[in-house]
Amino acid sequence: NAINNALHTIDSKKKPIVFMAAALADYAPPSQKGKLKKAQIGEILQLTCHKTKDILASIPPDIAYKVGFKAEIDDLEAQNYAQDMLQAKSAQMVCLNVISEENPFGNDNNSIQLITHKGVETLKGSKFEVALGIAVSLESLLKWQDWQMIGALQKISTALKSTQTPTTYNASLPILIKVLAKLKGDMY
Repeated sequence: NAINNALHTIDSKKKPIVFMAAALADYAPPSQKGKLKKAQIGEILQLTCHKTKDILASIPPDIAYKVGFKAEIDDLEAQNYAQDMLQAKSAQMVCLNVISEENPFGNDNNSIQLITHKGVETLKGSKFEVALGIAVSLESLLKWQDWQMIGALQKISTALKSTQTPTTYNASLPILIKVLAKLKGDMY
């Protein structure tokens, strides 16, 4: 909620990019007042946990570009899980880190896959080089998405022109121009 509120207060014509590295926890125990006493618990402690809020999914896609990070150990299904995340969270990109002996956590070098609606790109190098690669790929992706939108609007304009009278087409032109201007304002 705090992130959504902050995003709504940004005074910019460009949509911000939100990077969400990882959830603190997918599940959490209920709040507890005071200390749990061993004498009251007994020999076995059982916790009932509830699912936590998915912050990245809760951010509306119209107020920010979203980039999520995902770590997986199942290299056979990792891309499928990342594709599911991309769709479910309406993200522009998922940075997939498949953890293995060759690519362990905490290593100075890293190998990740960038999962987007355009496809999959692999980045390898130092953490700094990978971070720069993510930035370059994201910039390219957002420009591609903007041009896809402009292309779609041009197709709509052509379709309107062929199916409407000149008067109704001319009446719809200001709407298309406003959409294109807004889109251009969101572009880098």
